[in-house]
Amino acid sequence: MKNHVDSNTVSIVIPVYNGVKTLADCISSILKQKLVPCEIIIVDNNSTDETKEIILSFQKEHPIIKYVFEKNKGRGFARNAGINAVTGSITVMIDADCIADTEWLSNLTKPIIEGNEQVVMGSEKNCENNYWTRHIQQGNNTFNKAHASG
Repeated sequence: MKNHVDSNTVSIVIPVYNGVKTLADCISSILKQKLVPCEIIIVDNNSTDETKEIILSFQKEHPIIKYVFEKNKGRGFARNAGINAVTGSITVMIDADCIADTEWLSNLTKPIIEGNEQVVMGSEKNCENNYWTRHIQQGNNTFNKAHASG
């Protein structure tokens, strides 16, 4: 039996530490998604730069953006704080130094929304056509295929 999930209940979590150089571009790309998330939770992992100000500036214009502060340093702490704050049925994570293609969210969540999968990870699209990206993606795909059926 397939369990369909409402596409309007997708939460995005962005953990960030000192993201002044990349965060604005990441947030801007998320705001351009064809599938609009119900919330964008940005977890400030005890940044010492102007990360908080960037988040609050975007939040003024976009009420779906939520600011969360996590005092314990470490990506795991930040991700967990974001997960604890979500209200949507589907939780998606992206790093603050990533720029998402406008179809990223809809492509990533489509198998879950259609009820075909419960969990998805990453992307097979090679956005940076270079040696390192290609080999990292190939390694990730090999790992995922080896561990997905279990």
